[in-house]
Amino acid sequence: MNKELRIKVCTGVYILFLLASLVISFYTSYFPMFNEENSIKLYGEDFTNKYTDLKLHRLDSNWGNRLSYEYGFSKEDLPMKTSKKLALLVYRFASNGYEIYLNDQLIGYYGDIDEGKSNLWNAGNYFVIPESFIKDDNILRVESYAQYASGLPRLPFVISDYHRVSHAYGQIHLFNEIFITIGIGCIIFGAVLVILLSFSNSEHKKAYLYFGISAFSIGINAIDYLPINNTIVSHIVYKKLVMGGFYACAIFMTLALCEYFNNKKGKIVAYMSALIYLLMLILIKDNLFFNKLYSVFNASNLIHVLLWIYITAKKRKNSFEAKFLFIGFLGLIVFGIFNFISDINDGFFVLNTPLFYVVLIGIIVQFLVMMDFLRKEDAIRLERINRIIEYNNSITDSLTGVKNQRYILSVLNDIPKDTIISMIDIDDFKKINDNYGHAVGDVILKKVSSLLEKSLDSDDIVCRYGGDEFIILHQSKNKKMICERMKNILAKIESSKFRYKDSEVFVTLSVGIFTTDESGIGRKILEKLDSALYKAKAKGKNTVEVYS
Repeated sequence: MNKELRIKVCTGVYILFLLASLVISFYTSYFPMFNEENSIKLYGEDFTNKYTDLKLHRLDSNWGNRLSYEYGFSKEDLPMKTSKKLALLVYRFASNGYEIYLNDQLIGYYGDIDEGKSNLWNAGNYFVIPESFIKDDNILRVESYAQYASGLPRLPFVISDYHRVSHAYGQIHLFNEIFITIGIGCIIFGAVLVILLSFSNSEHKKAYLYFGISAFSIGINAIDYLPINNTIVSHIVYKKLVMGGFYACAIFMTLALCEYFNNKKGKIVAYMSALIYLLMLILIKDNLFFNKLYSVFNASNLIHVLLWIYITAKKRKNSFEAKFLFIGFLGLIVFGIFNFISDINDGFFVLNTPLFYVVLIGIIVQFLVMMDFLRKEDAIRLERINRIIEYNNSITDSLTGVKNQRYILSVLNDIPKDTIISMIDIDDFKKINDNYGHAVGDVILKKVSSLLEKSLDSDDIVCRYGGDEFIILHQSKNKKMICERMKNILAKIESSKFRYKDSEVFVTLSVGIFTTDESGIGRKILEKLDSALYKAKAKGKNTVEVYS
């Protein structure tokens, strides 16, 4: 598979991953379970307390962290006719911990309701409702402990058949925990790999380091989407870490692109963002105030993405990498604006999975590594081809195009036993050069070597040993046939007229043949070939002599 095809295949796979992550992002915000009949849906506005309803709200400093919500319903509202075993599905209830009571009897709890050291805003859970707890008139009470926000963003609590609820919870668990965990693992593994590779990449060392840190940071931020029962550290410290991953991703991506595409001005934006966020980390101690700044910093990340688009747009005509990144960043800005508008309207992100961000950043980083790998692979392949060409040139006679003395000397010591070798000499070649000039001599050498190659078997090897001498390595073991073939060649040469301008020259050859034995080392082979050739010359030339 060539480089262009590999790039197209990888790009196609990456686009499929992006589309899949986008579909999952929207699907998990509107599970089909919440549209089913034979269930009771309890929306946030249906619940009340002395401050507000159960719709998602940032906390007011006067409310405190503990809030109690109630909802009244009758037994007739429940789908008791279709199922005797009911369960309550809770999905994306923003709280650090909660308890749920039916008629003052606890049916379930989740998270840390004492100190709030948990992260449950994207969690799903379900609780079986014992039939004995149900009365004709019922009160469902939710006791919530929240650090900065409480309530349901869009989707309701659902009371339905136990099997349906458990099936819906299985989907939530798959998409909101398993898929996200796999995504986090993949991007962190890839990020660490890129960081390690950066130390061996002399061309883009800093850029690869920053790309790796950016990918690692978005992996850390994605942890915020996982339900965590105990964050160990206080909630504000936890939030600063995971949100810091989101902002660090943008900062280091900007630095990476500036390094990769040699854009110095963009670094100023990255340094300013880093300074502001560090000040925020140090100075802000209040959960509510920190949470209110999310929209501000999310908007600043959009500025980073616009900068990425600008940097890659300038280079996209001359760089396939820039064009690929440019298209990816356009998709990211559309997705980011959608989230930002939702954030402004609802106070919180609508989408509940980081898969799109994780997949996109992971693709960007891995794509650049792939391109670097392909470049290096091409360089290695080109170097290998050049070495082969160089070696072939070094063992090829530049005048005749057949193998040269260097080649024949390199193989003579490894010639197998019973190999038949011929040595050919052009008779009176010195006189030809003296009488007609070296240009005529060169023409004769070319035509003789060409005639030899055409007259022999395709796997026989013709070598120019030096001057007017040729050596032939025969593949056949039939000495009689080879002798006859060499005599036919001598006849062809003798009957040929070699013309050059106004000159016409008659040429003959002398041939010595030797079959290797156990003592067939290079020097002795040449001595025996010389001996056979000498006998051919002594017999009047234009003849074939076999060494005996």
